[in-house]
Amino acid sequence: LAGCTFNHHGAPIKVIFSTQPAPLGAFDVRIHAPGANTISAAFQMNGMDMGFNQYHMRPVENNLFAAQVTLPVCVSGRRDWTMTLNVDGSRYALPFRSY
Repeated sequence: LAGCTFNHHGAPIKVIFSTQPAPLGAFDVRIHAPGANTISAAFQMNGMDMGFNQYHMRPVENNLFAAQVTLPVCVSGRRDWTMTLNVDGSRYALPFRSY
């Protein structure tokens, strides 16, 4: 919840979840990305097909993008996720855990 920061072509990008992610519970993803034009995110588990769940982030204010997302349910009970963030064609894998 404190956010994750990484560099994209020399500019810091910060990703923040509005709440601790849980399957089938909607939460907001906010991305502060100076200079970015288009951002999308997809959520997967390693070695599992979680279906199509790509979200296109919408600009909400200067350098800030957001979307409300919902994680699919994993019938095996796993909680390890990877958010693949696409920022202007560059892809970043950000691991996290749900509850």
